[in-house]
Amino acid sequence: MANLVFKFSWDHRPFQYNSAQGKRQFMLPFASGIPNLTPDYTQVQGLGNAATGTLTTAKDDSTTGRVLRVGDFGLGDNSSLYTANLPLTAGEVTNLCRRVVGDSTAAHGLPSGTFAMSTFAVGVANSYAIFYPQNVHHDIYCGNLIINSGSSTVKRFFKLLSTANTTTDGNGFVKSASPIVKLFADSIELNDEAKKQPIEFEKIDVGDYLIKASLGFAKEGWYIEMPKDANGNVIVAVSYEQLEDGDISVKTYKKKFDIETASIIPDLDNPVDITESRWIDIRLHEEPEPEPEESVSETPLEFQPTNLSAAVSAAMNNIEPPQTSNETK
Repeated sequence: MANLVFKFSWDHRPFQYNSAQGKRQFMLPFASGIPNLTPDYTQVQGLGNAATGTLTTAKDDSTTGRVLRVGDFGLGDNSSLYTANLPLTAGEVTNLCRRVVGDSTAAHGLPSGTFAMSTFAVGVANSYAIFYPQNVHHDIYCGNLIINSGSSTVKRFFKLLSTANTTTDGNGFVKSASPIVKLFADSIELNDEAKKQPIEFEKIDVGDYLIKASLGFAKEGWYIEMPKDANGNVIVAVSYEQLEDGDISVKTYKKKFDIETASIIPDLDNPVDITESRWIDIRLHEEPEPEPEESVSETPLEFQPTNLSAAVSAAMNNIEPPQTSNETK
């Protein structure tokens, strides 16, 4: 193969004389041939060890000393690393990935579905992870895995509380959130989750309210909270029910003392509106959103560009590039 050369007509430097061409020439010491250059990196100073490093062979290649490519361990592109169905495994490496986990009754305490996950490896015997559910709104879980005597013990993962999955009720207490309706005397206020339902409000009469077209009361946890005074007493007595069509009826009355039960009950003969600037919190049921489908690349995994050197040569010589062959060599 011919050497890659830069030719000079300057005669004042001690370059070797090329008798065949009658000119002095400067030859790059690391160029061994055209078009397939095989540089001799040992003759170039200051390159460091990255020039001779070995690239990873897969997105989860954890071989020590290899050079990471874009996309390795979920970093740098949108084609995420997809791993097995356990929440964590022994010797988990630090990564960002998507992972399918078990059901809500499993020891790790994570709901079923697909999770985006950040894993931080402390060592082969200990890893820490944060899970971001992709089919459960706003709930973020954290936890760790400890390996003892070669067997893995999955510690329970805990849900982190934030303004995304909690709400502050009319009495200032933090409560679990989902779709929340704040019922005022003449209107309602919906949080972002409740706005996904086609909820309508109707005031039928004094202290008689109807919340329509919702999915009804929450089936787990709290579902209604009345405003209270500084002594913990409800400001108005409330009667509520979920109707057969799913609508929620809320009625508010003055309070009266019932001797037989020794408790405060609604005075059904004296309806009254909700006190101004106060409200009743109503927590609604929420159906889980469908799990997002896995995106499938249309590019075959075995695809490799062919005839590259011929195409480059054709472009440099101003001619049409050759037809690309589909045959693998």
